[in-house]
Amino acid sequence: MELEEERDGPAVAVGDGDDDGGGGMERGSREEFEWLSQKPKMLVAGLTICRVIDDIATYEVEKERGQIATGIECYMKENRVTKEEAVNKFFEIATNAWKDINEECLRPSSCSRDVLMRILNLERIIDVCQSYLILMEEIDRSLACATINY
Repeated sequence: MELEEERDGPAVAVGDGDDDGGGGMERGSREEFEWLSQKPKMLVAGLTICRVIDDIATYEVEKERGQIATGIECYMKENRVTKEEAVNKFFEIATNAWKDINEECLRPSSCSRDVLMRILNLERIIDVCQSYLILMEEIDRSLACATINY
């Protein structure tokens, strides 16, 4: 499996429409759904962040489970790089996607500000949660090394 195949898997789940998605936002208009269906730069950037940060955060666990088709593994094999280089590249991809989101938030859009803020806030939550997971994994490894060395 190549990185593009790994990354371009199912990206968006659609609910049954029985709720408003929380936060008090009214249901989206036809124009907003059409805008989202065109895969705007902000949505693609948000999905990219979600995917690459998840790949970084879950790489070790997936490797321990024997999963070989991870984004990190695909990138390492395709580009003949180390794990550290692959992780750095994924962080670079996420950083560039954040720049795209910031640009989209600053320029006028045919989509409502509520929809833009939903995408932005989702990415903020993902960023905080995945950063926490990455940090906890590093702390666990440090504690394991300290215990072994003690």
